[in-house]
Amino acid sequence: MLSFKKLGELLFVPACPICREPCKDAVCPDCKTKLEKKYLPLELYRKTMHFDFAMSAFSFEEPEVRSLVYCLKRRGWDNAVRLAGDILLDMIGTRSCFFDCEYLAFLPRSKEGIFSYGFDQARLLGEYVCNNSSLRLFDKLKRVGKSERQKTLDRKSRFENVKGKFICEERVLGGSVILLDDMITSGASVNEGAAALITAGFDKVKVISLASADKR
Repeated sequence: MLSFKKLGELLFVPACPICREPCKDAVCPDCKTKLEKKYLPLELYRKTMHFDFAMSAFSFEEPEVRSLVYCLKRRGWDNAVRLAGDILLDMIGTRSCFFDCEYLAFLPRSKEGIFSYGFDQARLLGEYVCNNSSLRLFDKLKRVGKSERQKTLDRKSRFENVKGKFICEERVLGGSVILLDDMITSGASVNEGAAALITAGFDKVKVISLASADKR
């Protein structure tokens, strides 16, 4: 008798997380070529933020990037995690600004989001990156309380909405940590996450994301 897992493997045909066409690899050849042409890691320096800087791989304006982020957030496909994780690994492994980091933390999804979709895409990405690098996963950053959905708010309201919504359950003795998020818009959420990590004892927080809304 087939188990539920085996049945799922038989019914599910792996697909490209961008074009949704059947694909055995993390991404189909056509979409891979398109992504490679648009891959442009950008450092986002922002004054008065708790993190040193943020680096994103793509502009969210690119349609292929939108599809990948959507697939990560809404579906959590293994192919999407693998593709996004490999992109983040390339940035971390080739940019000297990350070489002093020993830990990788992730900005956790809300309990409502996990309940709705059944997974936390940031945790999946964080685990993938750490399993394929020397970074140690720091999963003590927690989201507390309730807040409105950020996408419905203006820039000022976004910062007010997440104020104090992240805490760190463990103390550390200095060092640098990478804070991972899939998408940066205003920077409000990663800023609050960074503040919690600094309060926990980290000296520096360096943010990395798959996409950002910043102009290239």
